[in-house]
Amino acid sequence: MGGDPRRLRISGVYEMNAPMFEMLDLAETPAEAGHAFSVYMNAMFGVDAEQKEQKERRAGRARFRSSFLRLIKGWGYDSNGPEGAVLKGCVESRFGILPTFHKQRIVRFSSGAWTNYVEEKMSSRFHGNSI
Repeated sequence: MGGDPRRLRISGVYEMNAPMFEMLDLAETPAEAGHAFSVYMNAMFGVDAEQKEQKERRAGRARFRSSFLRLIKGWGYDSNGPEGAVLKGCVESRFGILPTFHKQRIVRFSSGAWTNYVEEKMSSRFHGNSI
């Protein structure tokens, strides 16, 4: 399978994130585009250098708030973990696509599988940084 990449349009994504696409259009290299994307996502989700520095200065049990990177990394390791539930919930709320699997098949709302998915999706540890 070769050929040219095809443009994919998801309703509202460009309109809601026009500044990001403008930054990407200005990038001259893939590295610049990656940096622009990272800057935009950090601004959108409230992850800034100051927050990271505070975490490094703290001792003991202080923890860095969850971020979009934590979600993506966690989902990459296990799409059926809590991070996967949060991302599935994002798709559910934005596009109306209900999950059909999370650790097990989800066949109806009143099932234990649905309850487990919702519990992981609503975990308080992921409700910071505008996630």
